[in-house]
Amino acid sequence: MEMLGNWQDEPCYYVSVIDGPNRAFVAGPFREHAAAISALEPARKIGCEVDPKASFYGWGTARNANGYRICSLNDRLAAINPSIHQGEWPYSLANVLESRRQEAALVAA
Repeated sequence: MEMLGNWQDEPCYYVSVIDGPNRAFVAGPFREHAAAISALEPARKIGCEVDPKASFYGWGTARNANGYRICSLNDRLAAINPSIHQGEWPYSLANVLESRRQEAALVAA
């Protein structure tokens, strides 16, 4: 798994989760789709350790127009695979999804 930081304006891939109407990128960005796929199972395992409800989330990969987002599980993934660039992100998966719920509520209001 490799994540590079000098290609923010290029299309990239993330590990993503879906919880009902809430969606979040939780690992990435990755330059290649194969790298995001290889990070999927380790990210899911870590996500389930962080948030017990995560085993009920829909896990997959997603393509994004750019690589500006640094994700909640990057530091934990880097701890088990140092080739992954460590991002600074102080929030847990549950906090990321909660912030997505709050954003959706503001948009709906």
